[in-house]
Amino acid sequence: MSTGTAFGAPVTKTLNFPLSGNSSTNIFNESFSCCHIVVGDPLDIDTDIHGGIALDMATTANAGTHNDLTFTDTNLRQGSTLDLTNTFTRDSQSLGVDYTLSGELSVFGFDLNYSHTEGDTVANCGLPLLTEGCSDTKSITLFSFTPIDIGVAYLQVSFNANITTSASINGDGVTSHRTLAAGGSDVVSPADLTFTSTPEAKDESAHLACTVAAGQPVNYAMGTESSHVNGTVSEGFGVAVQGDAYIRDVPPLPDIHLFTVGPFDIPNVFTLPPVTFNTISLSAPAQNVDLGNLLPNETAPTVGMDTIPTDGTEGNPIQLGVTGTGPGGSLSPCGTDGLTFDWTFDDGGTASGLSVQHTFAEEGTHTGHVVVTDPTGLSTTLDFTVPVADAPLTLSCATSPVSPQAFNGQVANLHDGNPAAPLSGDGSTSSGTVSGGGGDYSIAGAHTYASTGYYDVSVHVDDEGGSSATTDPACTLLILAFAPGGGAFVAGDRSAGNGDTVTFWGAQWAKLNLLSGGVAPASFKGYAKSPATPTCGVTWNTDPGNSAPPPTGPLPAYMGVIATDSAQKNGMQISGTTPHIVVVQTNPGYAPDPGHAGTGIVVAPVC
Repeated sequence: MSTGTAFGAPVTKTLNFPLSGNSSTNIFNESFSCCHIVVGDPLDIDTDIHGGIALDMATTANAGTHNDLTFTDTNLRQGSTLDLTNTFTRDSQSLGVDYTLSGELSVFGFDLNYSHTEGDTVANCGLPLLTEGCSDTKSITLFSFTPIDIGVAYLQVSFNANITTSASINGDGVTSHRTLAAGGSDVVSPADLTFTSTPEAKDESAHLACTVAAGQPVNYAMGTESSHVNGTVSEGFGVAVQGDAYIRDVPPLPDIHLFTVGPFDIPNVFTLPPVTFNTISLSAPAQNVDLGNLLPNETAPTVGMDTIPTDGTEGNPIQLGVTGTGPGGSLSPCGTDGLTFDWTFDDGGTASGLSVQHTFAEEGTHTGHVVVTDPTGLSTTLDFTVPVADAPLTLSCATSPVSPQAFNGQVANLHDGNPAAPLSGDGSTSSGTVSGGGGDYSIAGAHTYASTGYYDVSVHVDDEGGSSATTDPACTLLILAFAPGGGAFVAGDRSAGNGDTVTFWGAQWAKLNLLSGGVAPASFKGYAKSPATPTCGVTWNTDPGNSAPPPTGPLPAYMGVIATDSAQKNGMQISGTTPHIVVVQTNPGYAPDPGHAGTGIVVAPVC
């Protein structure tokens, strides 16, 4: 049912769950003896009562419960938070008990078998949240019979069992699997709700997404409610025996009551420990209710432009963004994830996203707009202007650290401009070439150096707008040359690390150079005639003979030397590999005679 019909008023929807469940437990099976009975004339009775008795208890737990779903109907809207509360209440509870007593009885010389079932209800017991206790006493007449009949008189005997049940019960609360869906899609993740007190309220507030179409029903469902009851029962068992003597009268007159024997009332025939009863599983069928139809969102995105940078320059990305102006800085009741942001710029560029970057190719005051649209189709358009300044030229070195005397390659990287680039270092200049576009360029040049050594290469750029830039500091370039006349000297790769002193020529070459691939032939002095200009990854070799004759000198001040990892002799020729080439700053004292060793210090790797 529901209450509250005025628009904007609280609404309550109620789900009813009549829980019930049962179990059966054997409580005891005992023998007993009691009640010595003596009756004088005219019946002349002297007897005991004894026998056996068993008690089986069938329990049925019942509980009336309901869940009230309370919310404000105006919040049943796209983009709103539904202020939903689920309140559980236990309305009633009872524990139905069926006692079954069975056994045998010997009384007044009679052997009797009996089985009797009688029901009782223990009020305020049955669905503990979480622990409860209750008790009840039930008197059950097992049978009534006539043990003595002498015609004119007879004795009527009744046998009653008095059962006191004290229950200590525990429960695990009431659990149901909850779903909240709009248009068939979950509004929140399904979950199990467990209630452990009464009344107990749970906050079930949920955001209603704008992606669900307006007009769709919002349904709250609770699956089968369940609870499990465990515990113990303590049974007090007593008996009551009473005999009544009568004289028969002439019908239709009633028989005349002479006297009563007893009653013989024994309240506690047995002392019984608590017995754990079998679990009672209670359940109630699933229920669901439509809270109402989803109302449409009526609020367009609440947005404004984030701070626009004032220091943007042409050719460089400028960050632009949208900020929320709604409650708490929100961009829309629909949230942020479902929004689209479509940007358009006056240079024809477009972008999408809450925050974007855009690069303007030219300086000036640029304009644009962004359209923010929510999933329901409502939108807000923001117009903006962006100041863009002329970008300065940025020039950075890009030379290779080492080069042959005939240099030809990239010398610098340039951002923006329309440059012409002279190349310098040894007092002369040469024109550079520029390649690239979109504001990023590469500058290359060519120059032949007369000698080896370290040179500072300065690159200067002038763009067509009058801006200029010069590399600062200048680019440093190490110029090298190989052995004069072609070929190259060789050193062992394990002896030619940066900063190592190496012997690249001499009679003791094989002893002074360590190779990763093993010991070099003793006859090798350190000069490879081929190839004329070595490169990494190729094989070098000598002329046939112990070693090719080296150049006469003088050697370059900074000379390229092969760092080999192997040297083998095959017939009259020695050869090896070229894993590395290094630059060696040569020392004075070299001569073609192997007795005048060629030495130096490794200052840089080439490859």
